[in-house]
Amino acid sequence: MSLQLDRVHYRYEGATQDVVQDVSFMVEPATWVGLIGPNGAGKSTLLALASGVLKPSRGSVTLNGKSVHRYGRRALARHVAVVPQRSDLPDAFTARALVAMGRAPHLGFFASERPEDERIIEAAMRRTDAWRFRGETMGALSGGERQRVVLARALAQQPTWLLLDEPTAHLDLRYQADLLGYARRLAHEDGLGVLAVLHDLNHAARCDRLILVDEGRIVAEGAPADVLRAPLLSHVYRTRVDVQEGERPLVLPRVP
Repeated sequence: MSLQLDRVHYRYEGATQDVVQDVSFMVEPATWVGLIGPNGAGKSTLLALASGVLKPSRGSVTLNGKSVHRYGRRALARHVAVVPQRSDLPDAFTARALVAMGRAPHLGFFASERPEDERIIEAAMRRTDAWRFRGETMGALSGGERQRVVLARALAQQPTWLLLDEPTAHLDLRYQADLLGYARRLAHEDGLGVLAVLHDLNHAARCDRLILVDEGRIVAEGAPADVLRAPLLSHVYRTRVDVQEGERPLVLPRVP
């Protein structure tokens, strides 16, 4: 079982060159993979390609050996869930009602929730510590609480792969730590394949594997200690950095 990109290229309509060039990688279950690189490197585009939102100009994206574009939308959503960087959430909806939307791929049109769906919704909300504000409207929740609800909605889909686009953006330290902890446990305890776009390299150091991209190409891939190296990061990010070795690498940009 795998989610695989094979020699993928992508060019936006009207662009003069590919924003993704000859990219190949695989995300397997029970693995947390971090996708890192400078702004404009192609990270979010790669996530959109992996989720089937975008179709490669060349190359293939396959899920268990089958093109993601041969799955119907509902069928694909039973396998792959996406937590976007920003979500337009209806303020009047309760947290539970929003999470219940994650059951849509498993229900027929206009179908009512079954006892099994109720159990899955509650379990997803408890997994992200969102059950305690299940009756609150989305407009009443903080940014960190809203992100927990969005993650719970993704888990309610019961996916095998979870794709996260900068899940800690705009969150304070507590919620950043919580979200990263959920990602790790979902991979290591629940067996999901997790692919996360991350800007903070010290957050990325907690992943099982990193993929470093620059100008649409993979420039390094491997364990965090192998990818988070000062000369490589200084070159890719165009600024001098220091890396302190330890249980996890610690990346420190040099202040001019």
